[in-house]
Amino acid sequence: MTAAPIVVDVEDEVHDMGEFLLLMAKERAARQGIAAQTVCLKGRVSNQIKKAARKYKVSHVVMGHPVEEDNEKTAFKLASLHAFAEEIEEETGATVIIV
Repeated sequence: MTAAPIVVDVEDEVHDMGEFLLLMAKERAARQGIAAQTVCLKGRVSNQIKKAARKYKVSHVVMGHPVEEDNEKTAFKLASLHAFAEEIEEETGATVIIV
């Protein structure tokens, strides 16, 4: 259990970190001659990825894969990630690339 103000602080910090990481990715894309747009959303990751893909009519969703499949701290096991990728493709029409 934690106090509500602490949760809000953590949420803001995670959002700020997300914005920073997206800015870095956008700058790397620009160096490769690729114009990228970023968006940072709050909510359940799986729902927000699909929601953003539909809203922005994206053609591709690029996702990283777990480094170690046996790592208990990994949000997705590789098999689950592939299943989620199929779900995204079916529900949004976007092609999912796992790198």
